[in-house]
Amino acid sequence: MKLAIAALAALLLVTIVVTTVISTVMAQTMPNISIRKIGLLGKGLAISGSDPKDIHEIKIGVALFAVRTISQDTNVSAGIMYFDTTRYILKNIQTSNKTVSADIYQNDTQSGSLQASLVSKPRFNLWAGTITINETTYNLYILEGTRLVKALELADKVSDYCVAHHDDANCSDKIKEYCQNNPTDTRCVVLFRNYCRKNLDDETCRNELKAYCSQKPNSDSDACKDFCKENPLVCGVKVKKCKNCPDGYKPTADGFCAPSCTRKKVCAQTVIDCPVTSTTTSSITTSSITTTLTTTPTTTTTQSATTTTSTTTTQPATSTTTSSMTSSTTTTVGGG
Repeated sequence: MKLAIAALAALLLVTIVVTTVISTVMAQTMPNISIRKIGLLGKGLAISGSDPKDIHEIKIGVALFAVRTISQDTNVSAGIMYFDTTRYILKNIQTSNKTVSADIYQNDTQSGSLQASLVSKPRFNLWAGTITINETTYNLYILEGTRLVKALELADKVSDYCVAHHDDANCSDKIKEYCQNNPTDTRCVVLFRNYCRKNLDDETCRNELKAYCSQKPNSDSDACKDFCKENPLVCGVKVKKCKNCPDGYKPTADGFCAPSCTRKKVCAQTVIDCPVTSTTTSSITTSSITTTLTTTPTTTTTQSATTTTSTTTTQPATSTTTSSMTSSTTTTVGGG
């Protein structure tokens, strides 16, 4: 897997030079190119939704490159994909820390498009979505690779962070040069993680924080606080259990609802999100009424009525509201 990722990254770099940079710089001196961000680098499968045996191998690389020439510095997005053994170029790329989309081209002709979302698991990151190629749509699953950040890339990221955070005590005028020569220095590593805190659209940042924060989920690092809040299962953080799972389901330790059957082999194992629950409580209080009937002997009858009505509705359902002269309503939205 690591060798395949390294080869794909090298091919991606060559592709950007040949297809984008040469046409941009024309007769200028060959530019200096480095990777600024890796949006997605991995391999996986495209599987037909109608025929599970219709499977194709996918290798994909999407990155943002820093292109430096004598006259200017620019950032260029580029992507390459292999569908089995057929090579495609990716254009109109859009990436974030949770999504990626692109148009697929071959020989300057659009052949399709893809879109996927990130699913973070404790032991791996998976991109799941769809890909349409030559008018056929497949379910897409890409296992994100692991690529160590290069010294120049780390230095660039540290420099970017320090430009925006002059007050950080670890920053200095020559920090970029220092970190390029000493990428494993503690100060450089801390600055790199601080940069990654706000740049989780970079695969190297996701991998760095995942490796560090999963081992130290209670770290004082602000980067881990943000990362673990967004990825509690990755950091091993216990989340609140559901309390109101639908009939036939029971709460799980990680905040979902799972089938509550005992015969697992014959039971659907679909795990669902904890349902959003609205609780409406109406309280009707009637003052005590004392009635005196004058007979022989005198009889006194005392009536006291206190009625409390509680209605709990789990979506989807129609909420019921009970009106009265005196009422209090509490609404809770959440999974537990």
